[in-house]
Amino acid sequence: MLHQNGTQILNYIAPPDHQEVDKQIALFDKLLRENFSQKSGLFAKNILHFLAENAQAYSAVFFILNEEAEGFDAIASYACLIEKLSQTHFSWGEGLVGQAAESRKTLSFQHLPEGLLEADFGFIQLPIHSIMVIPFMFNEKVYGVVELTLLNDVAPTFIQLIEGIDQSIAAMLESIVSHAKTQKLLEQTQEQKELLHKQETELRQNLDALAEIREALLFQNQEIEEAFKELEKKNNRIIESITYAKRIQEAILPANQRIEQLFSDYFIIYQPKDLVSGDFYWLAQTENRYYIAVVDCTGHGVPGAFMSMIANTILNQIVIEKKIHSPEQILSELHIQIRIALKQETSKNTDGMDIILCAIEPVTDVKNTYQLEFAGAKSNLYYTKSHQLYKLKGDRFSIGGLNVYQETCFTKQQIQLRKGDAIYLSTDGFVDTCNPKRKRFGSEMLEQLLKEHSLNTMEEQKQLLWEKLLQHKKDADQRDDITFLGLKL
Repeated sequence: MLHQNGTQILNYIAPPDHQEVDKQIALFDKLLRENFSQKSGLFAKNILHFLAENAQAYSAVFFILNEEAEGFDAIASYACLIEKLSQTHFSWGEGLVGQAAESRKTLSFQHLPEGLLEADFGFIQLPIHSIMVIPFMFNEKVYGVVELTLLNDVAPTFIQLIEGIDQSIAAMLESIVSHAKTQKLLEQTQEQKELLHKQETELRQNLDALAEIREALLFQNQEIEEAFKELEKKNNRIIESITYAKRIQEAILPANQRIEQLFSDYFIIYQPKDLVSGDFYWLAQTENRYYIAVVDCTGHGVPGAFMSMIANTILNQIVIEKKIHSPEQILSELHIQIRIALKQETSKNTDGMDIILCAIEPVTDVKNTYQLEFAGAKSNLYYTKSHQLYKLKGDRFSIGGLNVYQETCFTKQQIQLRKGDAIYLSTDGFVDTCNPKRKRFGSEMLEQLLKEHSLNTMEEQKQLLWEKLLQHKKDADQRDDITFLGLKL
C-alpha cells in the first residue's frame, strides 16, 4: 500500500493470536534450557532474538546490570549494531532504560508523533510507531532491561507472553550475574592465597635471618642494628597482613546468634595452630532444612586458611545458588569444583579437605523428631540417642587433593533423632593431639568421655573435653588446627 505522500510502507503482519501464547511460552522454556550454561552475551542475544521476533520489532537492544558502574550496559542487539548506538550505558534513572529500571515498571509508548523517530530501510524511511522498555526483576532487584522499537502497536498477546516469561528471564540473569561474581571472588581469593603464602614464606625466612642478626648485634656496629630494625618493620607489616586475613576468615564463620536459633544448646572449640586456620565450620539454611559442616583443609596457616575460604564460597554456591540439597551430592559437586578451582587436572596442586556434612529437617508429622542425613569425606559423625553414643562412618576418601577421580560418589546415611539428642562434629586435630611422648589423645578416649558425660550441659562437656586435652598435651606443641562442635537438637 502507499502512504498519502506516495511513499510505500511495509504491510502489517498480525501478531500471534491468544492460542499461540502458551505455545510461545513452551518454546521459550526450551530456549531457556538450551542456554542455561551460556555466557551472558550469548544468552542475551538468543533471548533478545526470541522477544524481537515475537513482538515483530524493528530493532531491539538488551541491557544487563553492571553493579560496579552503577547502571546498565548494552550487551546484545537485534537489527542494529551496538557500536552504532548513540549511548551504550545508562545510569539508574537515566533515559528510558534507566527510568524503567528505577521504577521497576514496563514503559510503553504508542502512536508516536510522525517524524519523531524513523526506521531506515535503505531506500525508504518509515516512522517508528511504538517503543516498549521492559525491566526484568528477580527478588525485587532489576538485573536487565530490553528496549524494543516497533513500526506497529504492541500486540496484546506479546504483553501476555512477557507476563508469562519475565520471571524466568530475570531468574536466569540473576544466576548469571551471581555466577560471574562468584568466579571473580574465587580468582581474587586464589591470588590472595598465593600472595600471602609468599609473604608467609618470606616471614619465616626473615625470622631466621632476624635470629642470626640478634646474635650478631653483640659484636657488630650500628649499621647492622639499623638493618635489624628495617627487617623488623617488614616483619610487622607481614604480620599485620596475616592478622587482617584472620579477621576476614573469622567473618565467614557462622555467628553464635544464628546457631542459637537452630539448636537448643551447643559448644564450639575452635583453636587454630597459627594466626589463621585450615579448619572452619559452616552453616546454611533452605526453608525448613538446615546444614552444618566441619571442614579440615590441607595444611594450616595461610595456605590452609585460603583453602577454607575457597571451600566456604563453593559450599554456599552449591547449596544456595545451584540448589543441591542432598549431602552426598553436595560433597561430589564440592570435589569437582575444588579440582576445577585449583586446576588440579593440569597442575601439581594436591590441596584438598576432609569434611563432615549433616542436613537436618524436622519430621512434619512427628512432633520433636528430626530427620538427619550425613555424608563424610574421611570423617565420622558421633551422635547420642536416648543418652547412648553412636558413630556413623564417612567414606574413606577426601575432597580434591590426591583423590584424582573427576567424579567421586559419596554415601548418604540417614537417622532419626529426637529433641534433646546431640551430634558431635570434629576435625582430626582433636584426637591427633600428642603429648611430649608423641602419644595421641585418640578416638577411644574421646568416645569414653562423650559416653560418660552425655547428660551434662554442652558448656560442661566443652570444659571437660578441653581440660582433658590440655592434661594430655602438657607442654607439647600444638601440631594441627582443632575444631570440635557439639550441638543439641
